[in-house]
Amino acid sequence: MRKKHEKAQRRNSGPDIEFDVSNPAGMGGMKEVFFTKDRQNVVAFYHNNSKSDDRENRLEQVVYDYNPTRDGQSNAAYWSNLFCWPSEIVDHPKRGIGIVLPVYPDCFFFKEGTLKGIEKNGCWFTGISPLTRRPFRYSRVEKSERGDLRLIVEAMICLSRTIQRMHNAGLAHSDLSENNVLIDPTSGRSLVIDVDALVVTGLFPPEVLGSKGYIAPEILATRNLPIDDPKRKHPSAETDKHSLAVMIYKYLMERHPLEGKRIFIGATADEVDHLTYGSKAIYCESLENSNNRPKGDNYLPSTILGKKMADMFHRAFVDGITNPMNRPLSGEWENTLSWVSDNMVKCGNTNCDYGWFVFLNERNSKCPYCSWQSKDKIRFFEFEQESPAGWFRTAGSLVLNASVSQNLRTRIYKHHIENGAPRGPGEDSRPIADVCFMESPYPGYYLNNLSDDKMLIRNTENGYTVFHEIPPSKKLLLQEGMEIRFNSSKSNSFFRARTLFR
Repeated sequence: MRKKHEKAQRRNSGPDIEFDVSNPAGMGGMKEVFFTKDRQNVVAFYHNNSKSDDRENRLEQVVYDYNPTRDGQSNAAYWSNLFCWPSEIVDHPKRGIGIVLPVYPDCFFFKEGTLKGIEKNGCWFTGISPLTRRPFRYSRVEKSERGDLRLIVEAMICLSRTIQRMHNAGLAHSDLSENNVLIDPTSGRSLVIDVDALVVTGLFPPEVLGSKGYIAPEILATRNLPIDDPKRKHPSAETDKHSLAVMIYKYLMERHPLEGKRIFIGATADEVDHLTYGSKAIYCESLENSNNRPKGDNYLPSTILGKKMADMFHRAFVDGITNPMNRPLSGEWENTLSWVSDNMVKCGNTNCDYGWFVFLNERNSKCPYCSWQSKDKIRFFEFEQESPAGWFRTAGSLVLNASVSQNLRTRIYKHHIENGAPRGPGEDSRPIADVCFMESPYPGYYLNNLSDDKMLIRNTENGYTVFHEIPPSKKLLLQEGMEIRFNSSKSNSFFRARTLFR
């Protein structure tokens, strides 16, 4: 009878790790994966007992030296939710070297339908069905697990933040694609996996070049050169930036940015890939070259996400195709996606596949996906920072989504009203205020002070300038044109918000 469990020896001190070989957790191109006996972790062994000094040295540094999830690292618990990072190295007499990894959180497995129990690989949300020409998200994923546009934007914010953390440590993923990122559109979370093959800048070369459609053009253009040719380009943080931009575009625009109507007659499949994604690539929305427009006549342009986002895509896929230094940094993606999230309007059409859309201006406040138009004005805060004293400059905006029927509240956080306040790790998770709709004492939008400090309101009533205070835990009916001064106890520069109805 075949034994059910085997043991692997920890490189560090501690008891052997027992794992279940009767029911493997998975099989990939490079590793075979088994659950530990307590099913809290998995152990992954490389195929064919493959072993090399480079791999061992890389693993030693990635697992122990560069690991942001290890105890004692800054914000380790936060990064543990965004990375599936190996925690230790093990050895097995027959299977060779292996790594111990945490089990994926439950939210990254489908809970309903034909995909129940399968991990939420990004392909289920970005892969295009050959029959419908729409993503599998609409045909294979249950409606309850599709999420909405705003939650997908939140997941892309998490992903951008994760890649920024990696790059800041001198690491590159080398194979960043939808295959190595799990996403949960119901919670707005992402999880970067397969980090054991990270490129350590200046120390260890990559083990793979990347995945089709995500490989940077300069790698494709030089891949046939000898491995030690100085002109050959290898995966790095610069090429990760291209892969990240492709992923964000595919999730938000539901198509590949370099695939369009262009046809290559007589080219082999390999030549088509080289021309489509390589140095001859043409952005499907390029303003300078219209030869590769998206397939179909009714495609939506990226400007529906706002000019800021459209400009980022232009930098990535026009300027950045031939000059990698022009590609947006992951931190820039995080900031721009955060602006998109702050300026989204809840669509009133319950059958809208996207659920949210970006408020561009008062002349263009219709949902571009289903054509729903609000009968009410869009209410939003325009934040301004005083610097120097007496001078104010725009510092962001926030659409006020609030209603009784949809039970919506808009929360204002410290990063909205304080320049440099962190988003993500180190962020104060407590909102300083929220906006909700109330029927009494008068129907309207109310600002609720959730901070420990009073807020000062300036408004014009009957031609006179009047001031109100909102003490902690109190509410005030918002009116158009109100100016709200936050952090009122500070005598130096402050943020204020103007209430606008458009």
